[in-house]
Amino acid sequence: MKRLLLFLLLILALAGCAYLGYVYSLHYRGDFHHAKGELDDALRMYDKAVRLPPVPTKTYIKRGLIQRERGEYDLAIEDFTRGIELDPRNAVAYKDRGVARGKAGDYDAEIEDYDKAIELDPTYALAYFNRGVAFGRKRENDRAIADYTQAIELDPTHARAYNNRGMVYVRQRLFDAAMKDYTRAIELDPTNAKVYSNRGAVYLDMEDENRAMEDFSKAIELDPAFAMAYNNRGTVYFRNEENERAMEDYTQAIALDPTPAMALHNRGLVYLRLGD
Repeated sequence: MKRLLLFLLLILALAGCAYLGYVYSLHYRGDFHHAKGELDDALRMYDKAVRLPPVPTKTYIKRGLIQRERGEYDLAIEDFTRGIELDPRNAVAYKDRGVARGKAGDYDAEIEDYDKAIELDPTYALAYFNRGVAFGRKRENDRAIADYTQAIELDPTHARAYNNRGMVYVRQRLFDAAMKDYTRAIELDPTNAKVYSNRGAVYLDMEDENRAMEDFSKAIELDPAFAMAYNNRGTVYFRNEENERAMEDYTQAIALDPTPAMALHNRGLVYLRLGD
């Protein structure tokens, strides 16, 4: 009788292990598809996984990330909230829900989630960075700078934090501080076209056209589809009275992105100068 009982317990244990293995395999298959950019397949795996208890917290978080990538922000928020309910001390889940709330336009709730993430993990550089973005969006410049600074202290290799802090410094007309931050961001990530363009814009404001030209040209080299860099380089050419080159750059900027009015306006100035 004891042997029979032990045998049955062994069968149950093996069945339980097989079941859990299947549940976790769905999660990992979802990860595999997500890493390959196959969002529909990944979502299908996570959908199956969340219907089979016990559901790991990370499964809800992973599914929430996909919903967020697809622009389904309300669904993403629901999944992150479920993950938080399962693990109330998960700082990553709060951070990810904050991003989704920001995408959905609920900026106050976004900041509340970053606050909680930082409370749970005061060393979480990305949470400080994201909260800095949120404060910057609300034009709370001093608070944005404080958060970017904290993110940099926690992660001195955080190139985006240097770039974003530089953008806030520009807003405050603190060009020297902005220049230092953009230069440091470029040192950390020399492939980021936007940072070159940002630094070029500061050089342009400081009337250093030669360096501005170098940065805008580098931005275009790194990203030939970067319309704003063409527009800004066109402005350097326009200031130098190189009208044909200015016209070419403004026209290219318009071809790449016809929605902003700036390049159209600037090209109109060239036509006006040429008498056309």
